[in-house]
Amino acid sequence: MELGANAMIIAGDLFDTKKVTRKELDSTLAIIERANNMTFFYLPGNHEKDALTSSGEALPENLLVFGFEQFLAVCLADEHTRNGRA
Repeated sequence: MELGANAMIIAGDLFDTKKVTRKELDSTLAIIERANNMTFFYLPGNHEKDALTSSGEALPENLLVFGFEQFLAVCLADEHTRNGRA
């Protein structure tokens, strides 16, 4: 975020185990939610499969999960647009 990134791709295996604890899940979702100026694109890996989506927890608005939410396109503002320049 210090470098001006406004999106992050998490390409699988966010967790290193198939059994994700409630504490790990809550901590991860809280970190993502606090980074509300960034969009996270998450492709679940084979370790955690659907740990985030089957938890029953509401996912942060800035977390898009491939295979869970149906989205066609996401428009991300570039550095010039974010700073009010055209």
